[in-house]
Amino acid sequence: MRVDRRDLVVDGFTVAGHRRRGPGGAVVCVHGAGVSSRELLPFVDALGERHDTWAVDLPGFGASAKPSRPLTLPALP
Repeated sequence: MRVDRRDLVVDGFTVAGHRRRGPGGAVVCVHGAGVSSRELLPFVDALGERHDTWAVDLPGFGASAKPSRPLTLPALP
């Protein structure tokens, strides 16, 4: 698999992600409830052949930091 782990810091909050850099436009994959971006790694690997593809862990999931308070939709990175 050719996917790299990339952690991003957004407004001081760490968001874990995975990326495969491809030649086309960016695609961001977001996991569903109860799972993490690791579930999407085979998809990111395959899609990354044609697109700059990311999978991120939402706050409190996977390897992303847990917020100190519930986040509203505009507060999500």
